[in-house]
Amino acid sequence: MLFRSYNFKREPKYAEVKFLESMILDNEKYDLFERYRALFTLREINTEEAVVAICQCLKPENSRNCSELLKHEVAFVLGQMEDVFKPAVPYLLECVENPEEAPIVRHEVLICLGMNLDDKSRIEHFL
Repeated sequence: MLFRSYNFKREPKYAEVKFLESMILDNEKYDLFERYRALFTLREINTEEAVVAICQCLKPENSRNCSELLKHEVAFVLGQMEDVFKPAVPYLLECVENPEEAPIVRHEVLICLGMNLDDKSRIEHFL
């Protein structure tokens, strides 16, 4: 199955970063498919604001609403946003340093950081 993002060029509400962020974080109103579409739309919008919106999934206070599978995909998508990646660093570091976080999420976060972080010394202690 191929995930397609929402057409944010035709439907203005899907160009609103805060609206897409609310979709990603709402596991009661939106199913996982719709939440993934919102995630991929934010990737296509490709701004620092979109990066911060995506990172909300990684915050400990949102762990109830964001599954390990979703957070793994969030880290993967952030790794693809190399031109606007910088605001993700504090969120990713907090996530990888959280011993309560799932190993599959921490693993993908480390890959993301390893691909995009200029100063690798910030993650050396995980090697």
